[in-house]
Amino acid sequence: MTRRTRSVLFWVLVALFIVGGVSLILFVIGYRVDFGTMTLEKVGGVFAKTNTQNYNATLEGKHLTKHYAIPNELFVSGLTPGSYTLDITKDHYVSWKKEFTVLPNLVTSFKEVMLLPDPLTPTRIFTASSSLASLSLSPDATRIAYADTIKHTIISYDLAHKSALYSIKEHAATGFAWLSDNNSFWYESATQNAPLLIDTRGATNIQTIFKHSLKGFDVPSTLIIHAIYPHPFEPKLIIHTSSGIFAFDPRAEISTLLASTDPVTLAVTRSSLYYFDANGRLYSENLITKNPVPTSFAPFDALASSPHTHWTLLMSPDENTVAAYDTTHDKLYLGTSASTTLSLVDTDVSSPSFSPDSKKIAYLKQGIPTLYWIEADEELRKTPQEIDTLLFGPTFSSFAWYEDSAHLFGTTVNHTLYFLDTDNRMPLGITKLAANINYSMYSAGNTMYYTVGNTLFSINFDFPARS
Repeated sequence: MTRRTRSVLFWVLVALFIVGGVSLILFVIGYRVDFGTMTLEKVGGVFAKTNTQNYNATLEGKHLTKHYAIPNELFVSGLTPGSYTLDITKDHYVSWKKEFTVLPNLVTSFKEVMLLPDPLTPTRIFTASSSLASLSLSPDATRIAYADTIKHTIISYDLAHKSALYSIKEHAATGFAWLSDNNSFWYESATQNAPLLIDTRGATNIQTIFKHSLKGFDVPSTLIIHAIYPHPFEPKLIIHTSSGIFAFDPRAEISTLLASTDPVTLAVTRSSLYYFDANGRLYSENLITKNPVPTSFAPFDALASSPHTHWTLLMSPDENTVAAYDTTHDKLYLGTSASTTLSLVDTDVSSPSFSPDSKKIAYLKQGIPTLYWIEADEELRKTPQEIDTLLFGPTFSSFAWYEDSAHLFGTTVNHTLYFLDTDNRMPLGITKLAANINYSMYSAGNTMYYTVGNTLFSINFDFPARS
């Protein structure tokens, strides 16, 4: 081999090394060649986590055979920027599909892919003698209270043993709520025109025994009870009156003063009490230490200047965000502990509810499910104060959050129950669960209860999906 040949070969190898090395570096840092346009582009990827395994996934119609190391997850990298469609299917399950856009150097995530069994068969719990009304579930989801509208009876029913525990004659009842002991509940009695406590002893007039417990307090005989709330961790009632807020033990017939002010509205969380005074100042009180203190929020002027407006106070699960709902004018105001000021979020609002993860609040706007983002979500590319309108089609009358903060149970004005995917990337996910329902309740035990006529059904969302 001549010197000239060796020299040419050397420089060819050097060029190949440089080109190969640069190509490898570009590949590693996420660049690919788009042969359609003959340009160099940074690529992205897609990640999905499902509630099941052994599924089939296709991207743009091409079957994905290489899944991520965890069986219920998939990850595809090296995707050139553009529009894609991901389909996830499984035999005897409702299929899932989303269209999305891949952006350079970013991974598009779908972390709450929910495949529901198809068919999703409900469990019949019991059939009453007439239509079930005013259903209420105990905190541990083991008992249910309801009204039999034909026999004019209030009944407590044991879901585990499938038997009635006790009953009481009642012409009409509203406002069912259980105490934290899971054995007692109260309701507003139309027969006695007073709140009644129901337990194994029978019925007790709350108003009578509560006022009897106030003999040591300086309260007028004309004391008015505005509202009653279950205590979050003790078998007591929190009673909002015209003379203040009291914690009332109905068995011992003892009351403790929590706040001497008559608040405009209040909310009870897992450990604390929050309330607005007439000047719009927000107070918090730990239910253990019982020491009310003003929060860092600025006075809420809209509340202070509207003495004849009815307000509902809501606190996020992490207690960092407060919502004031003007039920008279259907306006929703929101403030965070960082901003300390409540601002108008939206109008024509009904049924506002914080998500379990506290990142967003959902509400109905003229029957349309709507999300307001409180915190940013980089994976979903959401920014604070962003509003998503979820145009599923039907008009809804009520909803409840599913535990993953990504799905809702929604009931339409035509009494149909749906399971809704709040991810607003198309197509929107909506699955019909039941028709002709009267009431529905979602419990902490991951079970949806609903009634059709005089029969109570349940759907357990802990179905064996991870197989």
